[in-house]
Amino acid sequence: MEYIELFQNGKYRGLYGLMEPVDYKQLDLTKEGEARPEEFLYKQKDADVFELKGNHAVQDEAHMEILNRYLELLNSDNAVFAQEISGLIDVDSALEVWVYLQAVLGMDNIERNIFYPVRYEDGQYRMYFMPWDMDYSWGNVHDFEAGNRTRFSEEILTMRITWRLGDRLIALDVEGAREKVARRWRELRGTVYSDAYLREHIDRYAHQVWDSGAFSRDWTRWESGGHNDDYEALKELACERMAFLDTWLSDPLLYLELEEYVE
Repeated sequence: MEYIELFQNGKYRGLYGLMEPVDYKQLDLTKEGEARPEEFLYKQKDADVFELKGNHAVQDEAHMEILNRYLELLNSDNAVFAQEISGLIDVDSALEVWVYLQAVLGMDNIERNIFYPVRYEDGQYRMYFMPWDMDYSWGNVHDFEAGNRTRFSEEILTMRITWRLGDRLIALDVEGAREKVARRWRELRGTVYSDAYLREHIDRYAHQVWDSGAFSRDWTRWESGGHNDDYEALKELACERMAFLDTWLSDPLLYLELEEYVE
């Protein structure tokens, strides 16, 4: 994503994020009619709403077979789930997303806004996971009574984010999920989740949008947009969340006992 300022027919429209679309081309997935077995890209739009992305001559049950199998396993009993889920999904991909949602407080990706790429690997299909559209994060939660449908939640900062797939993998310790999560958290805290990296990253964006005057221009254009220019507070929030997870993700199973945030 890159920040841009948008003009439409000579009229200033404000500050936006320009993003590369998640599609077959970006993910290098095999399309219908190509020599290799067709691969798939699903998107979860809401709790029980999924769509098949891409162009297809026909969309039938065969195109949805892998997604339906995944949902069947997700809703199966513990024994079936633990025995069969790793044969369909890339467990490391799922755990990476779960950790990410805990770190950024990703409320917008619990039951929506996740892509499910399905690749054909070693003679079988395997599903991966990619969160998308993360404007409800870092303490921002849904509030449809607010002017911009968003409010900041203090209580969420010491709560857990429920993502059912990741929770079940950890609870049942599929492929050693608990140790994988604890180890991965330690690795990330030394790199992209380190306090130094987060502070530097936020400072870089603040310089880009504030020092250029773009933030102020957007604020003038959209006065009711709920703007907040307290970047220092954002840095403190991010680092406090990381410290909180340092304590709890050393034992991911114990972390699952924390109260979850419910909209």
